[in-house]
Amino acid sequence: MEGNLRPVLETDVERIAEIEESSFPDPWDPEMFRILARQSGRALSTTGSLIEMMVLTHRQEIVGYAVWEQKGGEGHLINLAVAGEHRSQGFGRLILEEVLVQMRKRGRTHATLEVRESNSIARHLYERAGFAASGRVVGFYGAEDAIIYSSNL
Repeated sequence: MEGNLRPVLETDVERIAEIEESSFPDPWDPEMFRILARQSGRALSTTGSLIEMMVLTHRQEIVGYAVWEQKGGEGHLINLAVAGEHRSQGFGRLILEEVLVQMRKRGRTHATLEVRESNSIARHLYERAGFAASGRVVGFYGAEDAIIYSSNL
C-alpha cells in the first residue's frame, strides 16, 4: 500500500464530498472543504487557530483525507475519512501518522480527537496509534456519545 499526501485542491472537493457523505451520517457541507482548498489547505478559524487539510491519493485517486486544528501546544483531529472501497488497507493509519507528523513539526505536544462510541474500527486505529480514551461527551453526535481520545506527541 502506497499513497501520496498533499494539501487539498479545489478540484478535489467533489470526490471529498462523496467520501464524506458515505462515511458520516451528518456530513460536512462541501463548502467547508472548498474554503480550505481555496487557501491551499490552510486557513485561520474565527478563533485564531490554524485549520489544515490534506488528501491521500493512491494511483491518482483520492482515497481519504484529514482535517485538523492547531492552537497553542495542541493539535485536534477534526475529521478523518477513507473511501469505503479503500478501508482496511492501511490508508487511515497512513493519513493519521502524517497528521501527527505535521502537528509535531509545528511544535504541538499533545493531540486530541472525538470519535463516535460505536465506531470501533476508528477507535482501534486511534488506540493502535497511541491514543487513549480520556473522556466522554454525552450526546456529542446527537443521540450518540463521543469518546475523547488524547495522546502526547
